[in-house]
Amino acid sequence: GLPLAAFKGWALKSQARLLLLIRDNTFASALSEYKASWASEHKPCGALNYFLKSPQVAACYSRLQIRADVARLVGLWRGYDMRRSQMLRLGETLAPEVDHFVLKYEAVVSLKDLPKELWDFLGLASRTARSGVIDTSPQKCWRSAWQYPIEIAVAFSTLLEPGWMRDQLYCDR
Repeated sequence: GLPLAAFKGWALKSQARLLLLIRDNTFASALSEYKASWASEHKPCGALNYFLKSPQVAACYSRLQIRADVARLVGLWRGYDMRRSQMLRLGETLAPEVDHFVLKYEAVVSLKDLPKELWDFLGLASRTARSGVIDTSPQKCWRSAWQYPIEIAVAFSTLLEPGWMRDQLYCDR
């Protein structure tokens, strides 16, 4: 990878317009990737693409009870969190000289649409572009998909700063 200053220099020289996609909820990201990897390996509902956010995968996940390798799950979370920090730092480094837009994955999922600001950034007329992303964790609380969720909650409670991601550890209260 290029150092940030070199990347910014390239972006300025080429007059690039950059779109940065960031996932804020790194806790949920790690759980989701682990679940998809586990299901791909064990194939609990046959030959599905478990990384695809489809109704079939969501239905399958609603019946799963996954035994987590907590150390591996924590490793995944640290990777997501590091990438999130790098992307935020990149956005700060590019501002204000480089034309860029930060798109939060969670905003697209909750809106089920692309934000008007993105269309403005792209110079296109705002249009409906329904997101194909569906929630593959239909349970009210993330804990219901895991055999020993207390182990995950304990591990993550020592890692997550106080705030909304840490609050999710106690979603069943």
